[in-house]
Amino acid sequence: MSAALIVVDKESFPYVELRVDDHLTPIVELSRLRSLYQTEADAYVTRTVDPEQASPPPNMAR
Repeated sequence: MSAALIVVDKESFPYVELRVDDHLTPIVELSRLRSLYQTEADAYVTRTVDPEQASPPPNMAR
């Protein structure tokens, strides 16, 4: 079974685009992944739209 989540916001690209394939409980797994991703979602948008203002990803020196 599979599940996907696409959320469009202000930009011309998806704010969230996650997919789970071949999983016994894809909705539960998608929810888990979304929780992990949500803490970084705004930073990914900033890195794309305005890289000079972006913070480095965790565990990566600038």
